Amino acid sequence: ALTAYGKRRRAELVSAQSAARYSAQWYENLPRYMNLEPARMFALLGQRHSPLLPHIPPQLYYRIDRAAEQLEPLRRLKRWLGPRVARAVHGRR
Repeated sequence: ALTAYGKRRRAELVSAQSAARYSAQWYENLPRYMNLEPARMFALLGQRHSPLLPHIPPQLYYRIDRAAEQLEPLRRLKRWLGPRVARAVHGRR
């Protein structure tokens, strides 16, 4: 029972650990976002947990994110692609 509990708890932590890793990466790469206008920079600050953000130029990510707010197919694509990118990146570590 203890082994099963440990496995379940570790699995539950993966999402929070991943979000923390991407958040730290955002702050470590802050110069990448410094040339954006303030509204865009702070919009991306709110997206810093995204596994896609480090792999897409900030201006393009911002535009995609704004378009995704308007179009359900883009929202679904973003939700589908994000976890796959995260697994691919974490699988290399």
